[in-house]
Amino acid sequence: MSKSFASTLPSTSERRKRVAWGEYAVICFLIVLITQPYSKFIFGNNWIEVGRGEIVDTDYRTVMISRISTIIVILGLVLVSAAARTDTRRISRALKIWLPFLCYITFTLLWRHDFQTIFRYVNFVAVIVAVVIYVSLPGRGDRFLHSYFVVTIGMLTFSLLLMVVGSKLVYFYNGYDFQYTALTEQKGLLAFYASTTTIYSFIKYTQKQNKYFYLFCLVVSLINLILSTTVTYYFATLVAIFAIGRFKLVGYAFLFLAVTLPFFFEVFSSFFQLIGKDVTLTGRVYLWRYTLEHSQGFWAIFGHGTAYVSETPGWKYMMQQYFPTGAFAIPHSHNLWVETIYKYGIIGFFILLYIFVRAASARRPKGYKNGVIFKSFFIVYIVSSAANVLFYQTAMQGILFMVLVTQLSLFSSERFRRDLESV
Repeated sequence: MSKSFASTLPSTSERRKRVAWGEYAVICFLIVLITQPYSKFIFGNNWIEVGRGEIVDTDYRTVMISRISTIIVILGLVLVSAAARTDTRRISRALKIWLPFLCYITFTLLWRHDFQTIFRYVNFVAVIVAVVIYVSLPGRGDRFLHSYFVVTIGMLTFSLLLMVVGSKLVYFYNGYDFQYTALTEQKGLLAFYASTTTIYSFIKYTQKQNKYFYLFCLVVSLINLILSTTVTYYFATLVAIFAIGRFKLVGYAFLFLAVTLPFFFEVFSSFFQLIGKDVTLTGRVYLWRYTLEHSQGFWAIFGHGTAYVSETPGWKYMMQQYFPTGAFAIPHSHNLWVETIYKYGIIGFFILLYIFVRAASARRPKGYKNGVIFKSFFIVYIVSSAANVLFYQTAMQGILFMVLVTQLSLFSSERFRRDLESV
């Protein structure tokens, strides 16, 4: 019989010896991912993104080095994770939820592929496997969550200090104005980090753990969230905090809203008019319609695949007709479910929906305080999926999504839940 979760945890002295190899490696990994503008020389552009199929880098050698570096870092994370003792049942249970999705992506590659996309797919699979192994190890899900918070709150605090002293490192020029983006690539990423860190700080504060410290973290996170000027994450943060204690009800309700919004937008448009929001959601409605128009018939069933499809230019949405003062290209449809239908068709759509429903319905172990944080973070993904493509687009957002799904899928294991409750 395998040992319980509590008995498999290393002693205090052993943890102190391993932290230099394990936890510091994860923290460094997160720092590189979160501060993306300053790490592209390692990873290249959008290294985790499967769908775009075109690489911005023009130097082939640079592309190859960035991809190899990615794989080396991922394998290093796997080796660090595998150094500890684990229960293979946890890994197999966690992998089950990802297998249908990975198998279907593999199927799409067989008939719609190119050399560049294959590299991205290999990275994508390696990341999922590494995350599943790491999170399945006893206590590693909690440690990843804590490491994520340490890195994000440190980055947000340091960014505010840089802004106070007038540093340009925390600003991004978008062609007509300077935007505060902290040390991230865009204000959407800043809003995501600020939103999740706000939720983490709020929950820890209400649990009366180091109240003054987490109150400080809460203030810093809220300031960054406000400076991001991103309404989607304002709303997602409020919903996630409101959902504490009623995760299933709120999760299912907003998952239904996110999935149906692009298809029945006329029904919801009156609501947006009441709150004074642009009825087109800053052009998102045009993107949804454009994408769905190219996802009909055969493409609606199987999707266009993960490679660049020249005869159906759906990856770039030229918005000149809607924004004549500044035409720009947008790489995705700004809705996870529309994007999934375009890439993987109805089949992929229902597979991804299954992953979301499975994670949203997971039972939180009694007495396990971090379970609230995992569920709250997942609510942020559910809400923001209506106006963004978190899973496919960005490295850290994609990895955190995999961590949450893996951890929440383990909650459905009665034995795993008993182990957590016994700690």
